[in-house]
Amino acid sequence: MTENPTAWELVSDVAATTASGHSEPLAIAAPEYLLTLSVREAVEQQALEVTVQGSVDGATWGKPFAALPQVFYSGEWSLRFRPAPEHRYARVQWRLQRWGRGTLDAWCRFRLELRGSSDER
Repeated sequence: MTENPTAWELVSDVAATTASGHSEPLAIAAPEYLLTLSVREAVEQQALEVTVQGSVDGATWGKPFAALPQVFYSGEWSLRFRPAPEHRYARVQWRLQRWGRGTLDAWCRFRLELRGSSDER
């Protein structure tokens, strides 16, 4: 588990991502966070979903409490959120899904960054 930094690069856009996944558990130390998604390349007829889950212990995860809108094309999106007071850990999940003709292999080149405010919780 990552303990107490105020910024994390969760996914780098250096290599294309082809699967769904999630970050490691991140210790929550700030009252508010800004999640930024930057999509550099994407194929047609696919969606990228990004959600945030909270946990008391860093092992048991509930339903997502924050989410970016589904993304279908290149660009940048941000989400500001406040974790629940009982959450001590957060994790960011992403899911690629593809539909339509041709190969249904989803891939996307994107970057996810999470920054906390400087105020202590």
